[in-house]
Amino acid sequence: MSDNPLQQTVEQYLFGPCSRGVLDEKALDSDYWDGVKDFIEEVENEKMSRLSFKQRDWLIKIKEGLLE
Repeated sequence: MSDNPLQQTVEQYLFGPCSRGVLDEKALDSDYWDGVKDFIEEVENEKMSRLSFKQRDWLIKIKEGLLE
């Protein structure tokens, strides 16, 4: 796995330091996190560099929320 976040897939970027189980738990309790989970499932195999700036910015916020 690359140290450069832009060369990582969404899955590698999020679930290296975070647990997928945390996302699953949050998605059960919140419509927002359920939408987040749907988005991640759509793009999890994409390299971060292929996403728009807005999508990458949202993933940074998602990662922060999963680490809280």
